[in-house]
Amino acid sequence: LAKADVLSDRLDDLHDHIGMFATGTINDPPVRRINDCLLELGRILIPINFTRSGRFRNEPAVPIPALPDVEPALRVGEAEGHELHVLRTHVTRGINRVTSALKGAARVVGAATASIEREVRS
Repeated sequence: LAKADVLSDRLDDLHDHIGMFATGTINDPPVRRINDCLLELGRILIPINFTRSGRFRNEPAVPIPALPDVEPALRVGEAEGHELHVLRTHVTRGINRVTSALKGAARVVGAATASIEREVRS
């Protein structure tokens, strides 16, 4: 949850800057940076909530649970033996994937905010 808190704080900072450019056009460098940041956030965060196989693989046309990489954690309490080991491994990998995405998203937002702040100061 610490990674989610960092991302949340950085998104709050970005949100504070967005208001300053609400009347800008897409050709204004800060507006372009905000737009690019939002597009990149979508590329990072949407896959962790809607895919099991990652960005470059096809998903079957069946319903996928929210946060599919960690969804098996709901079955850990019922599992035993080998199945329990497999589920724990799967959940650990899922947590790593989600954590990595949150870190990447926080990095993107932080870079965009820093760039916008430099632009405002100059």
